[in-house]
Amino acid sequence: MKTVYAVFDRKTNSCALCKEAVNVEEFQRWFATVFLRDSSMFALYPEDYDIYSLCSFDDENMTIPEHFPPRLICSVDELFSIFKLPRPTSAQSGE
Repeated sequence: MKTVYAVFDRKTNSCALCKEAVNVEEFQRWFATVFLRDSSMFALYPEDYDIYSLCSFDDENMTIPEHFPPRLICSVDELFSIFKLPRPTSAQSGE
């Protein structure tokens, strides 16, 4: 059984990304490794994004047995502290 996680963009009021993971730690580690780099929009504007758990996902039967309201896990900004990552040194102009 896995959980489906989503990254919500507060600026556009929309879901920016969905992915399944065994637990929130696995999702956070994957997300930080892949997206918290200098040129990533998530790294440049982490305060614009939040991570939510959406639902359980039975990956063996490809079914969603449980439905529950989205639950806020953390902001993307918090991942820099959780994983002790350096923050990007330059932001894009034209915000």
